[in-house]
Amino acid sequence: MFEGFVAQLNRVYMDYRDLCDKWYYWATVARNRIEVDILLARGGAFIAIEVKSGGTFSKTWCTGLRAVADLDGLRRKIIVYPDGPELRTEDNIEILPFQSFSNLLANVDLWP
Repeated sequence: MFEGFVAQLNRVYMDYRDLCDKWYYWATVARNRIEVDILLARGGAFIAIEVKSGGTFSKTWCTGLRAVADLDGLRRKIIVYPDGPELRTEDNIEILPFQSFSNLLANVDLWP
């Protein structure tokens, strides 16, 4: 349910604030089905967003974002979760509570 809420918020900002040109769901075709919930595209740039409903960060949350790390034009890798501290992994994955993420969207600060 939380994942759908974050997806709808992205859609609203895409339609009303030109957040991105398009957005996608990304997954491998391999049996392990590694996936990224939202891949925003603007021009040749991308932002990968993984949405988690858990309350405590786990390194396993990073699997999909690490799988797309070499994507040409990838600007940011973000995990959004309901509430908790802002964190950053050693490979520059941002872990943001929902409030911080929604503030980025509201201020149109998502694209570096």
